[in-house]
Amino acid sequence: MATTNGKDAQEVMDDVSERWSDIGRDFNKNANQARGKIAAQLRDLSKRINKEAKNSEVDERFGIQIDRITHQVDSLADYLNDTDVEEMGSRATHMIRTNPWLAVGLAFFAGIWIARSMGGKR
Repeated sequence: MATTNGKDAQEVMDDVSERWSDIGRDFNKNANQARGKIAAQLRDLSKRINKEAKNSEVDERFGIQIDRITHQVDSLADYLNDTDVEEMGSRATHMIRTNPWLAVGLAFFAGIWIARSMGGKR
């Protein structure tokens, strides 16, 4: 049987598997902490938008639009609070499998947006 630094192939594979599991746990832990912080920041943003809209006398139509936007921001914060990272990943995987062209289109436009935001003027 082949050995690497005194370990056989099965021991090496077990070590790699254990390290990979540790990385996955650390990623999920950090992602869930970030998820909570982002949700709190979104709630704060929604409150500040509502406060500013009430302090400035805005047109009624504009006020309705602000209410809709802040409701959407609150809904996103609720989703982030109520859904863990693994479930978000499985939902994304399901969406990609059921709508692959939509996923390709979103990735394409996200790539263009990132390239334009990082590339500056050319």
